Amino acid sequence: MPDYTVGGPASMSILARLILLVLLALAPVSAVEVWNQLDLRRERTAEIHDTALQLLGLLVGEQQRLVEGVRQMLSLLAETDAARDLDPVACGALLERTRQRLPGYLTVNLAAADGTILCSTAEDLSGRNIADRAHVRDALESGGFTVGEFIRRRPSGVPAMPFALPIRRNGGAIAGVATALIDLGWLEGYLAKHPLPANAALFVADGRGVVLARAPEVPGAIGTVLPDRFRPLLDADRIGTAELVGIDGMPRVFAYVPLAAGVRHIFVAIGIDRDAALATIDEALRRSLLLTAAALLLSLAAAFLLARRYVHRPIEALVAATRRWRAGDLSARSGLRVDGSELSQLAHAFDRLAEELEAETRTRAAVAAALQASEARHRAIVETAVDAMVVIDEDGVVQSCNPAAERIFGYAAAEVVGRNVAMLMPEPYHSEHDGYIAAYRRTGVRRIIGTGREVEGRRKDGSTFPLELAIAEWTVGDRRFFTGIMRDVTGRREAEEALRASEERFRELVEHAPQIMWVNRPDGTVEFINAACRAYTGQDMTDAERLSEVHPDDRGRIREARTRGLAAGEPYAFEMRLRRVDGVYRWHIARVNPIRQRGHIVAWFGGAVDVHDIHHAREAAEEADRSKSRFLAAASHDLRQPLQSILLFAEALRPHLADGAGQDRLDRLLHGLDVLKGLLDGLLDISRLDAGIVAPQIEELRVSTVLKPLDDAYAPIARGKGLEWQVIPCGAVIRSDRVLLGRMLRNLIENAIRYTERGKVMVGCTVEADRVLIDVLDTGCGIPDDQLGRIFEEFHQLGNPERDRARGLGLGLAIVRRLSALLDHPVDVRSRAGGGSVFSVAVPLAAEHAEPAPPPASRTAAPTRPEDPPDRRFAVVVDDDAIVLMGLETILRDWNFDVLAADSTDRALARLKEADRRPDVLIVDYRLRGGRVGTEAVVRIREMCGQQIPGIIVTGEIGAEPQNDAIAHNLGILHKPVTPRLLEAALVRHIQAAE
Repeated sequence: MPDYTVGGPASMSILARLILLVLLALAPVSAVEVWNQLDLRRERTAEIHDTALQLLGLLVGEQQRLVEGVRQMLSLLAETDAARDLDPVACGALLERTRQRLPGYLTVNLAAADGTILCSTAEDLSGRNIADRAHVRDALESGGFTVGEFIRRRPSGVPAMPFALPIRRNGGAIAGVATALIDLGWLEGYLAKHPLPANAALFVADGRGVVLARAPEVPGAIGTVLPDRFRPLLDADRIGTAELVGIDGMPRVFAYVPLAAGVRHIFVAIGIDRDAALATIDEALRRSLLLTAAALLLSLAAAFLLARRYVHRPIEALVAATRRWRAGDLSARSGLRVDGSELSQLAHAFDRLAEELEAETRTRAAVAAALQASEARHRAIVETAVDAMVVIDEDGVVQSCNPAAERIFGYAAAEVVGRNVAMLMPEPYHSEHDGYIAAYRRTGVRRIIGTGREVEGRRKDGSTFPLELAIAEWTVGDRRFFTGIMRDVTGRREAEEALRASEERFRELVEHAPQIMWVNRPDGTVEFINAACRAYTGQDMTDAERLSEVHPDDRGRIREARTRGLAAGEPYAFEMRLRRVDGVYRWHIARVNPIRQRGHIVAWFGGAVDVHDIHHAREAAEEADRSKSRFLAAASHDLRQPLQSILLFAEALRPHLADGAGQDRLDRLLHGLDVLKGLLDGLLDISRLDAGIVAPQIEELRVSTVLKPLDDAYAPIARGKGLEWQVIPCGAVIRSDRVLLGRMLRNLIENAIRYTERGKVMVGCTVEADRVLIDVLDTGCGIPDDQLGRIFEEFHQLGNPERDRARGLGLGLAIVRRLSALLDHPVDVRSRAGGGSVFSVAVPLAAEHAEPAPPPASRTAAPTRPEDPPDRRFAVVVDDDAIVLMGLETILRDWNFDVLAADSTDRALARLKEADRRPDVLIVDYRLRGGRVGTEAVVRIREMCGQQIPGIIVTGEIGAEPQNDAIAHNLGILHKPVTPRLLEAALVRHIQAAE
């Protein structure tokens, strides 16, 4: 039989099992309690991260609104006449009026393009030069609004954030720059209105990590470099949070805006002291652990006492009686006779009783522990909650309040419990609450004041503050209780008030601006228009009427621009005619910009400037320029004809001047005429291109057909100057205009020969992918790097400040630039001073092309005119201009030609029949009277003679038709005015080619 005596093996077994039962019941409860506390700690940590982000969002939102306000203000200033004219007096008066509305931390300057400040809201800055400031250089180079890195204000040395925006004249050229400086006074003002929580800190750093501001201030922090542990935060690509040791040595939860996500070059971080914020959670965790340990010890002690009282003593009594029974004492006294089997059954019954008692104790202990754990958990939740919790009964008497309620109301729990909850309410909520309680007792209808809305709370010191209230009802038995969950929303209300004030300031700025302005909602509909717009149009337009004051022809263009801008979320601009209050439409230029907060568009800001006078002046100037170009283009033929005759007659004078002085003067006259010819050619070509009357005639042709005439024309000129001349044959087939491409290459070759004193000039081509590069290479003086961008300007020449006409007029490359744009043949330049130049013209390759032909084995020198031919050659000249005809006849006779001159094809044929002689060469004008052309004369004379007589077209018309006709009939072509030297070379070349 088991030994149930106190201290016996059976008794100790029961006690051990009872204690083990208590431990097994309390262990899960303890683990759950610890887990709950750790979970609360994690939730509190996440809440700290959210709080830091909320504080940062308010600050960054204010900063972005500040920057947007500065950009809009600079845009308005840059549009004013005082800024565009850079008038110090006018802009000084403008900024003086502006200064009166600006906060003390903002300084605005207007400076000329060289960086000299003309006027400023700070008087000590006028006359200073800020050209060395990086934000000024960036604005002038980029042509847009620029936010620079923090700088030190002169001469105070205070850190400031700089902004710059170019000022453009009406033609678009940059005339100056408008700048603004915002020092850290704005941050001090913001923190004065929105103080940080007691355990929070803020700092601002620049792109190098240098601390610019810190709140609260820490001695020696300003100007120091952030530790390396902050570098990943500066270099991040988005706003985030991180747990780091702050610059004050405290562990903090930081919410930060990296350099790439916020205002350019600015790093902002707000940190919350993690240990201080988690202090209540950690204290609750310690209390919970202590309570769990105490409960465990008490449970063990109770189990021990219960075992002794309710198990051990009865069993000991039963065991003693059994022993006495066995010993015969009980039998002797009672006279009963009990055998051993009955005693064994009794012992087993005792064992079952012990087990049942043990199970009962275990169940009760587990229930008690579960109730205790549940109560502890709920108590911990209430005590560690961020929101205030106040429990009242149905009479309005406070039953309990948590630590959060103690903090926000300023009362200790003992001061509140047992008193009416109205003590936490300001008037008029007292009477409203009492009336509610009375109605509730009378009707049982629950109409709790403040449910689902904000109410006012009253602190112990008598101050009031906004609360967000929610109420839950629960019962214990027949009694009803209410738990009020409250949150102090003072910070949120202040943030909303700050946002409203900021919006009001922005609206006031727009409302009183002198320019027409408006604000649209995110969807593009009108929110409001300013006073200037209402005064100009005479009405306050709604969204449905927004285009009613715009000229009907401009409305579609505005809708398209707005649709594109809204879809892309990017600024858009347009020109429109806006109806003034007197009914007159005037031209305006408008620009609309998005306003963003935290990456989202919250509004669209628009402004319009009256450019009516400028618009009409521009149209008048453009029309005058087009009229001039049309006049010069139309007068091209008439201007070339007299110059052609002058050139011919001047050369015809040479045989009649015997002395050296006469010859010298004649050479000077011819040189002047050559210069005049070049100037006329250039001006007329540019005027035709500007007038838009030159239409490219694109065709497929071989490069060789363009290079061959150039080789013939310029080989003698280059060799006459002592230069090596080479044209590399090219058989590639290209798509271009034969005449215009030839003119481009002629101008490039003439420049190469003019600026090369020794060495060589070479023309060749290279096939690259889908294009052919035609290169003109020379070993001349080259082009400095700083002049490469200007050589294509009209009348711009290198090394010719005295405008020596012998060195050209500076129009050749200007014509090349226009022809390049017209034909879409890009021109590339590679050059260095003293090292020659290479001009490359990129021409589209035809779908089917031949490879460049191999160079010939040898080249012969250009032919020269024989001095004394054995027989006089016979030339037929056809031109309907009598003076030109006479000039050609005269100079040809001086060159030992017999000449038949006629002003029409029919007269030439009639006289040729009478002469009964085959011509050696035909020289014809292209455009003759009666709508006839000179190639008709060539064809009919060739038919009459039965031979392919060489011919040259000499014409004042520049276009594809004479060029194509010349190619079709195998004729040379020269464009008036033609110098005698070029005419002579062409005659010799064509006559010798026919022999």
